[in-house]
Amino acid sequence: MSQDLGKTNNRKITKQKKKLDSLYTIYSILREQENKEKTQELEVQLRTEDQELKKMNEYLSNDMRQKVWNRLNQYIKEYGIANQCKIILGTRGVGNIMFAQEEIDITTKVLEYANTKYEGN
Repeated sequence: MSQDLGKTNNRKITKQKKKLDSLYTIYSILREQENKEKTQELEVQLRTEDQELKKMNEYLSNDMRQKVWNRLNQYIKEYGIANQCKIILGTRGVGNIMFAQEEIDITTKVLEYANTKYEGN
């Protein structure tokens, strides 16, 4: 699942890296020719493109992670319903509930209680 999403993201990142590499090559040539004006312009562009690459990488990583979790949560829910599970606990030992039948889910009631207590009632 994450491999498929990763391939798509890698293509986008590779394209941005190639653009950055091309700019760096031009920058190196201009620096050797001591063309200060063009070199300074390219320095700004290189920094901008490098920041863009970092932002893209972070966004795509977060996006991929979210898509994997969304898909995994759906699979867990389907499994729980198909196998008539009342509750499925996570295996990390931190007490995460991965699935629960709606009739035993008291999240809304607990949140309402906490909000009432917070408001001083």
